[in-house]
Amino acid sequence: MAPPPLALVLYGDPEHRYAPVGDFFYSAEAKELVSRALGASSAEVDSLYCPRALEPVAQSDADAAFGRSDACADCPRCGTTLRAVRDGTWHYACASCAWTSRAVDLEDGEDDLHLAMKLAQREAEAPRAAAFAAALARLRASGFGGAGAEGASRDDDAEARALRDPLPEPLEARLRQPLAPDARQRLAPTRPLLRSTVTRRRVADVEAGRAGILRKPRPHPLDGDSSAGGAGGRHRKDASAHRTVGGRRPPPPPRSPGRRERRRRGRRTQVPTLAFARAPRWRHDGAAVAYEVVLFVRNPSPDDAMTVTIRPRPLPGRRHLVADFRATRWREASRASTAAVEVALAPRDEFAVDLEPDARALRALVDGAPSGFEGVLAATGARATVRLLCRADGAVAAGGDWHAAAARTCAAPIDRVALGLAVSCRVASFGAAVVLPWPGGLASEAWEVARGCACLF
Repeated sequence: MAPPPLALVLYGDPEHRYAPVGDFFYSAEAKELVSRALGASSAEVDSLYCPRALEPVAQSDADAAFGRSDACADCPRCGTTLRAVRDGTWHYACASCAWTSRAVDLEDGEDDLHLAMKLAQREAEAPRAAAFAAALARLRASGFGGAGAEGASRDDDAEARALRDPLPEPLEARLRQPLAPDARQRLAPTRPLLRSTVTRRRVADVEAGRAGILRKPRPHPLDGDSSAGGAGGRHRKDASAHRTVGGRRPPPPPRSPGRRERRRRGRRTQVPTLAFARAPRWRHDGAAVAYEVVLFVRNPSPDDAMTVTIRPRPLPGRRHLVADFRATRWREASRASTAAVEVALAPRDEFAVDLEPDARALRALVDGAPSGFEGVLAATGARATVRLLCRADGAVAAGGDWHAAAARTCAAPIDRVALGLAVSCRVASFGAAVVLPWPGGLASEAWEVARGCACLF
């Protein structure tokens, strides 16, 4: 897994839950972002389907199959979907690694339905609880559970023989079935777990007696798939924030916009996009760390112009953060100025080629601004470049080590710095948290790229 980025922009809802934009929905009624947290939105299971066959499964059949598919099976060695073949008897065969279920005596002489029933019966009769108890006993006997070396010495010879003999199945396959009764046995195929289509609703709307639907999927998993002859999208309604925040939509059909078309366009509400224009910079500023943040503010709507206002906003809770950042130690940064920054953006031209400025032009634009300037550096059409300055106090001496100084002045060293912003426009009001790294190493009086943050160009 790739390490998390050191600098990023998180969106926030009114309850100070901060996460990437993909974790939010947009409520047109409340004109705010709704997170996936339990207190903000609820999830309802609409239907179940097999992820291999892409066929819906009734709830009664899912309960009888313990939440697994009766129509498909996965190869225990490579995880590829197995197919039932007949070569004298019916059995499962893998087209990828040439594994067959005859290796585990799983075959049937009648048809493939009886073969699937045998697999389901074998899974139902598998002593999972007994296998877990036996595995726990072996773990304690080996000394990991605190039982001492008595049990370990008793199994030395057996473990030595097990290490000499190769496992009949790869280690990855063993990890997919950790409760197998015996590590020396051949693994049996497994039935894939069923997937579900989920409807999201806004909790505040549900409590008020309204539907509050944020996302409503279509019942069949292949609905909306063009290869299957479907049309109209996979969802009946999808108010995901990543679709309304800067997402490109297909252009409208070439026809004269009548009254209905103008009303439909008027209902399209999209919130502005915030993204780094260049890597953040930092410098030593007395007893604090000063940051320079250059952002792109975009208007994703092709129909309406908007005026975006950016103000300072405290970060009291910092809940619902990215999992990798939830355990980090935070320090809140403060704006150098409490004045609001207003950005006027024109509608986005869907047919124009949106060329971003190159690194040289952007560097000249930022370096040409006064040292303490905060505001709009340039505005071109639906995009504007905004410069923000903030600082994080740390009582750091010049020339000293940042982490060592933070350890002396704080309860624990600082890992991240977060700048809270309040973004408002005609269609929505939401919060944003600009996550910045806490610099390490020696202090510098000149602007430097924050350590670990590469230039975006």
